[in-house]
Amino acid sequence: PPTNVTPLDPFVIKGDKSSGILPLINDEYEQKEGIGDYYTQAYNFRFYTTNDPQYRAEFSVPIDYDPLNYELVGRYVEYLKSEFKDPQGLEVRLSRIFPGWMNAGEYNYHRASLITMAPVGISHLYADGDYGVKSKIWKAHQDYLSGLKHFMSTDSRVPEDFRNKTSQLGLDLRHHPETNGWPHQLYARIARRLIGNYTITSHDVYNETVIDDPIALAQYGIDTYPSRRVWFEKDGETYVSLEGNMFVGGANGPTNVPYPIAYRAITPKSNECTNLLVPVCFSATHLGYASARMEPVFMMCGESAGIAAAQAIDESVWVQNINSATYKKKLMAKGQIISW
Repeated sequence: PPTNVTPLDPFVIKGDKSSGILPLINDEYEQKEGIGDYYTQAYNFRFYTTNDPQYRAEFSVPIDYDPLNYELVGRYVEYLKSEFKDPQGLEVRLSRIFPGWMNAGEYNYHRASLITMAPVGISHLYADGDYGVKSKIWKAHQDYLSGLKHFMSTDSRVPEDFRNKTSQLGLDLRHHPETNGWPHQLYARIARRLIGNYTITSHDVYNETVIDDPIALAQYGIDTYPSRRVWFEKDGETYVSLEGNMFVGGANGPTNVPYPIAYRAITPKSNECTNLLVPVCFSATHLGYASARMEPVFMMCGESAGIAAAQAIDESVWVQNINSATYKKKLMAKGQIISW
């Protein structure tokens, strides 16, 4: 269901549907519930800021900066001002827009805010694109963030005190100095994945399946960031909301019990490809991967994949055909925890 539902006018000219939909809103909303689409959860840069002139690198205003691209932000700011009269409470909510969620010293996507420090609705273009397209989407994330910072520093609808504080922020050169404070990586939470001999789903996350070929354990909630921003009408009012935003089960997962990752999920179908092991972009649905997409899981699957590759060489067989009993013994001998 939609989240972060906010009463806002989504039209370029308020009240005039014929004027078109504002930037930052996706207009492809008339789809039946349960129908799949190509959107996937938001990517973003996880960045550090400082107001210390010695270490501050300015966010360059994009060459093609257009305030209209951030008009929805201005309307959202006006809504927040009407809802939160306490200056401190308002500042908390404005900071969710920019710089975002402070997470272990760096700023990340703030899922509690209708608008925050990364665009939504374009991640799938990066996942499916060639290197030229990926470069454009990377740049689009940089330009969006820089433009948002400029907007929150200059637009008169933003309270003056917050504008002044925001204008003093820059990227922190004590982190990523080689790229002028910009992170070296765009945080791609999910992209193209294997279609393998087994597909991890939410049923696995809920411990509702029996796996006879475990290679690792996973335990985390179903954690998906927004995939797009949409608008809708209800009882004569217009609203803007997010789709795809959920965190079911928290850090310990919905059952508080680890679940196994199947060896079949990291191996392709034999009639399509042999001798390939995929310990990161393994076979999983959107919801299954939303839980299993954690670095410790990747590391455990990677070690198990290495053991499988060595065994396939020793047995002179495809990785799909290694002796499962021998494989399990080798995993156990290496200290892999494959059951709970």
